[in-house]
Amino acid sequence: MTGTNPSETKSSLQWSWDTSSPEKSSRSARRFPTYRKVTLSLARPTSSAANASSVELVTLTSASECSSEYHVLNEQHAWLNDRKIPIEVASAQEPLGNAVHAASAAEISGNSVAVFGCGPIGACLIGLCKSFGATKIFGIDIVDYRLKLAKDMGGDVLIDGSQQDPVKEIMRLTDGRGVDAFFEMSGAQPSFEEGFRVLRPGGTAILFGLPSKKIELDVANWIVFKDAHVRGVFGRRLFGTWYKTAEVLKAGQVDLSRLITHRFELEEFSKAFALMKSGRSGKIIMYPNKKHG
Repeated sequence: MTGTNPSETKSSLQWSWDTSSPEKSSRSARRFPTYRKVTLSLARPTSSAANASSVELVTLTSASECSSEYHVLNEQHAWLNDRKIPIEVASAQEPLGNAVHAASAAEISGNSVAVFGCGPIGACLIGLCKSFGATKIFGIDIVDYRLKLAKDMGGDVLIDGSQQDPVKEIMRLTDGRGVDAFFEMSGAQPSFEEGFRVLRPGGTAILFGLPSKKIELDVANWIVFKDAHVRGVFGRRLFGTWYKTAEVLKAGQVDLSRLITHRFELEEFSKAFALMKSGRSGKIIMYPNKKHG
């Protein structure tokens, strides 16, 4: 293992390791499979002069970087959670961060919105829209379980796209006006067309979902003649989005615990992944070192 002594740099990252094995891997190999134990602790810097870049830590306990028991990252890339946030909620912040970034791209307060795709990220977005003061929230999906999740997170009108025509239903309920903003969160080709068709003139389209293949858009009628504002949103901003996400959780604007629908032991990962792929779940928590309950 390489790096400057933490006590000398006063860095907030401290470590210790089991050196019972005398063999050491090459620094250039970027992995240290012979070490059997690595312990990390994070604390606040004791000096404003703490310099994270002076510590180089790349240590793993197995040859595979993807399945190692321990993983080390630069402290600049770590995020310190509020201790008041339950650990399960903290572990499920990733979809909320995506939703916060997407929601920041449109004017939501006092406007109507349609969310196409009510998986975990879409459901989080619906919760944010509710908290941010949307006048009416439409949630569209083809999986009944996800529509229920969207309702739990604050959706006003839930539309099963496999049973109803989302365009006809939204235009009927908005007296032919359409919505002020639509969020495409699924990547499904029909959602792009339906979203643009229900968007009012001068409205905002936020595209987040990733289609599996190229799609066709009626640029003239859906965008140009509507004077539509179109924006693509990817991931989140580091670390601006995380600060916003932290404030959202601190203020109780979104109850992320509603998004956690199932819990498994780590050894049951095959069941967890099968359930996730079925689309009939929210966020799934897996416990690596203790019983859940």
